[in-house]
Amino acid sequence: MATNAVPINTVPETPAAEPTSKANMTPQEFLASLPGAPTADQVTTWKQQAPNNRLEVFTPDGKRAFIIRGLTGLELTQIQKLVQQIAGVTDPDLETQIAAVVKAVVWTNVGQSGRLTDVTLRTGTAGLPSTLFAKVTKLSDFMDPQQIEMLSAEL
Repeated sequence: MATNAVPINTVPETPAAEPTSKANMTPQEFLASLPGAPTADQVTTWKQQAPNNRLEVFTPDGKRAFIIRGLTGLELTQIQKLVQQIAGVTDPDLETQIAAVVKAVVWTNVGQSGRLTDVTLRTGTAGLPSTLFAKVTKLSDFMDPQQIEMLSAEL
């Protein structure tokens, strides 16, 4: 005798809602999805104040976010002078990188109040300071020799 009975402990399957993938979001949508993120108007203001009017959002893991601008020549000079004045600095290049990143990150959801500090960088993951510094140098128009040659032509 064949039976068409449904087993007792089965629950009919309902399609689950697909979560929105952060990979498919625009940068603005990604920022808007983060608690405490700046408004579009605030981002526009920061962009107007940034060298070459350029900002980038960087997320190493889809959770942490950093809005970064470049540095002006005067800002870099001030940072270098401050580092030279600190007694006992054993790695002035690292200290310059950390200070430059702190200056250039205009907002982050890492740490408190949207600001990145040198303590946050020093106590975070080992590669983060140099990774963020690479973004700062790009936005500050530092280029490797190969890029310079590709963008140059003899007249």
